[in-house]
Amino acid sequence: METKDQAQPYGVTPWFKVWIAPRSIIREFLDSPFPEKNARLLAALAGIITSIEQLEKDSLTASNVIINIIVGAIMGIIALYLFGFILRVTGSWFGGEGDAEDLRTAVTRGQNVLTILLAVFWIPKLLLFGLDAFSSMFWSIDITNIPKMILFIFEIPLSIWSFVVFVLSVAEAHRFSGWRSLGACLISAFFVLLLFLVILLPFLALSF
Repeated sequence: METKDQAQPYGVTPWFKVWIAPRSIIREFLDSPFPEKNARLLAALAGIITSIEQLEKDSLTASNVIINIIVGAIMGIIALYLFGFILRVTGSWFGGEGDAEDLRTAVTRGQNVLTILLAVFWIPKLLLFGLDAFSSMFWSIDITNIPKMILFIFEIPLSIWSFVVFVLSVAEAHRFSGWRSLGACLISAFFVLLLFLVILLPFLALSF
């Protein structure tokens, strides 16, 4: 019989299986001896990717890239613990059973891993469009640009599906339905946005 220690869901396979069987993969990690293995590293990498993606072509200097890498890594780790805490609280309102560690595992495997995998689309973007890929207007619809439309057809649906995977990952951590998880995720997003505005408001007030 396979023991718990022998059934650790580590390696390459869980990175891809989570796309099609998120609840199964999350449960494997939650039941493993070290569910949060590499969680902070993956959070930092996801944060760096998210931060770099926000850069615009005109601000793409070496110093800005370094700053975004440092800030992105820090914010990624902060987000891991912040979302773990908030999702635990909001999920409990819907009858969820997960603790903060369970929710951090869901965030790691159901969100951060997917963010890292989706970064592979930057390879064809940079090869085809160079630094023009660093633009907030990159995804503006242009049916005459065939390479961009092909990328759009693949990347945008996968990005949308990654949100579904995240919701189902949270659902498994809390042991409740996907619909309850969606409610918990939306309320959590509202609280994070509110927190962001509260922190940002004093700086906005000083600018006027």
